[in-house]
Amino acid sequence: ADRDVVVRSTGQGPSRDSSTPSQRMSTFELLLLTLATLLAHIPTSAAGSSPKVTPYSYPRYRYNKKSREGKELRQLEKQCRKGPCANLDLGVRDDESPDRMRCLKRCLATRAKAEHCYEELYAKDPLEKGEIDVRANSYKGCIGEVLKANRIKDRERRAKADL
Repeated sequence: ADRDVVVRSTGQGPSRDSSTPSQRMSTFELLLLTLATLLAHIPTSAAGSSPKVTPYSYPRYRYNKKSREGKELRQLEKQCRKGPCANLDLGVRDDESPDRMRCLKRCLATRAKAEHCYEELYAKDPLEKGEIDVRANSYKGCIGEVLKANRIKDRERRAKADL
């Protein structure tokens, strides 16, 4: 339970007292007051002390892993993992090797006939070891759009052939 303390104007600190409720502060309130006082004296930023942060920008594409394209993409990924990228740097956890990640992304783009997706998202700024891949879902979304467009074209070609 919170203890009631009295803040005396004499500066001698808190003590138990039979003062009125308006003069009492709980321990929590006293802690908050102290913290607010400390934070008020911290400078928000010193001139030139921190570099200006610019947000990382890259093309954004929507990706839905439950869509038909998402399922097709997973199948293509499986083929790439078992095929051309199977033996790259197996000493580390599955996809931590930049060489393996690069191989998987290039293979996926090639099999999906979406090389422009790799060029657009990874060619100029390839992944480095330990880097978190914030572009992964956009990459999958780009390839998904290509897969969907290819499926529609195939459907149209079949419809024309049936006529």
